[in-house]
Amino acid sequence: MQKSELLDKVKAMNTLDKDKILGWVNALPALNSDNYKPNELRIGDVFMHPIFLHPYVLLAKKDSAWICCLLTTEASCPEVLDACQSRFFAKSFITKVLFTSHDVSGKFLCVYNNNKHLKIVLSELRKILK
Repeated sequence: MQKSELLDKVKAMNTLDKDKILGWVNALPALNSDNYKPNELRIGDVFMHPIFLHPYVLLAKKDSAWICCLLTTEASCPEVLDACQSRFFAKSFITKVLFTSHDVSGKFLCVYNNNKHLKIVLSELRKILK
């Protein structure tokens, strides 16, 4: 069962049955569980930051640390650098908020599937930092 199917079933219910709904929720695939992480980290992997509570993307690896930037859905954020060009983040924006991480943490979300755009973003960020 997918999320959309679950929503349709709940909407169609006349009265809410807690046990039935819990059964359906438990039947959903656990794609965001700790078991759903890549074996090897790569540029473009996107995780949910446990403190900032925003997705972040791995841009480059420098020595033993990853250079990362935050994503946001707030178009008016003053830190927005560019609109995302990934099919999974169509309504998100890449920010100028950078950090490094030796230990990538947070839940794995998916992959930013446009490495060409990430190279352009990294180049723009380097220009800003000079």
